[in-house]
Amino acid sequence: MESEGKEVRVDFLPEQQEAIRLPGPVLVVAGPGAGKTAVLTERIRYAIRERGIDPRRILAVTFTRASAAEMRERFLRLCPEGADVSFHTFHGAFLRMLRAEGMRADILSEEEQFDLVRRALKDCGWDDVISRDLGEELLRRLSVGEEEDAAGRADGPYETSGRWAGLRQRYTELKREAGRPDLSDLQTALEQLFLRDPKALARWQARFTCFLVDEFQDASPVQYRLIRLLSEPSRELFLVGDDDQAIYRFRGAAPALMQRAAAEIPGMRVVRLSVNHRCSPRITAAAGKLIRHNRTRFAKKIRSAAPDGPPVRFAVYPDEREQARGILAAMQGLLAGESAAVLVRTHQLRRRIEQEIRAGGRSLPDRVRILTMHGAKGLEFDRVWIPDCCAGVLPHIGSPGREGTEEERRLLYVAMTRARKELILSAPLRRFGKPCRPSPFLREIGLAT
Repeated sequence: MESEGKEVRVDFLPEQQEAIRLPGPVLVVAGPGAGKTAVLTERIRYAIRERGIDPRRILAVTFTRASAAEMRERFLRLCPEGADVSFHTFHGAFLRMLRAEGMRADILSEEEQFDLVRRALKDCGWDDVISRDLGEELLRRLSVGEEEDAAGRADGPYETSGRWAGLRQRYTELKREAGRPDLSDLQTALEQLFLRDPKALARWQARFTCFLVDEFQDASPVQYRLIRLLSEPSRELFLVGDDDQAIYRFRGAAPALMQRAAAEIPGMRVVRLSVNHRCSPRITAAAGKLIRHNRTRFAKKIRSAAPDGPPVRFAVYPDEREQARGILAAMQGLLAGESAAVLVRTHQLRRRIEQEIRAGGRSLPDRVRILTMHGAKGLEFDRVWIPDCCAGVLPHIGSPGREGTEEERRLLYVAMTRARKELILSAPLRRFGKPCRPSPFLREIGLAT
């Protein structure tokens, strides 16, 4: 067995050092603000310098090109001799493998896929002018197989209309008319190739012998199966993620996949990163009260190493307009250099908040961003406001059942843990002219009776 006593940087906590030096397979369950990217990049440096692994044999994957580029940049500052390490998205890595195996199909670009989504929406009778992030959200969900999509069927932004199946069918028809696959088709094609051609699989198992996956909680079942196939001979597999931040069920991701990996992969060791360096102790405690109500999760005891701040507050307003005014007043009191965000459940609510603020004759302060909770994933701010904490919004009416409620709870957990110093949740007493009941999640946090 690989020696576990070699040196790592002393500024890492003991639990982080364990994650860095343990030979694979390793699953790291990392809470918010736990420094998981720093651990992942340090593990690669350690593999090269201390364990002698060839940088050309290392593949690190994540979910966006921006994340892959940022990870590579951070790593090269740490380990300049590791320039031959491959940093890719899942799609990018799998596309390169298929190309090398002789696939010459003309792949739809992301922009072309986005155009197909627009056309499919129009053909299905939706005239929405969709934003880029909403288009990408729809595309991610359209890009998973129907069986995987069924697990998250209620969570898509258009599912409450009951016409999701028609949108999926029309998008598939437009792809067929174009005669070109999209990036998601590549994953299925690669899995089929590996299963029918063991020599092709063996070539890539020899090409890469060390695999690292960031944000593993967002992986789909086919991505998990592929990365497991590739890593089986070497067993050098490092998965890092947080099942409490798995918020993409609508695109095929499954929070239980982390537990499945721990149970299915022989010799898998689980390391928990439990220190939150981002959120104040009060924010960390409030978020912990909420998420512990979920059943499908690894048990965790997250503690904060950040300075303390004000209590987490719940503010109530007569209606949406007064709520918007309250948000604006609070955000205009920001100190120099502070960042802030308003995080909402849906794109429709985001537009409504913007309209209410403009209706008051005000413009949005330069340092305040209005984002959906999905869009805020991976970001952090000094001060965060979460409006419309009402029943039917959180949990969303389109997410029924225990699994739907647990996904909604994770989504609010992600939103809450974007805040470093101050967190305010709010709700109007009336929405759209009708009485509004507080979200049941507020009782779980201890902010409402």
